[in-house]
Amino acid sequence: MQFHDPLIAAMLGALHRAAGDPTDSRLYVDALAHALAAHLLQHYSRGRHAEAGLPRQPERLVPRRIRRVTDYIRANLAVDLAIGELAAQAGLSTILFT
Repeated sequence: MQFHDPLIAAMLGALHRAAGDPTDSRLYVDALAHALAAHLLQHYSRGRHAEAGLPRQPERLVPRRIRRVTDYIRANLAVDLAIGELAAQAGLSTILFT
């Protein structure tokens, strides 16, 4: 790849540091990985949605889903949570594209 994207460089650096630090939570690493994937899709994707000019319908995070997730977090404060677990509590997917 022949381009320079400072955000990608920063996220990759943070992921590299997090991989070597056992005190970093899975949630932090998951969030970095998802943010990197979202950035790549937003700025560098040529997928079928981009080509067809189709807007992607986002999943909705309604108040009852937010309550379910916050209750789950409060009940599991001592646990190293992952984005997948929180998404499951909200009834959402962690997949960024279809």
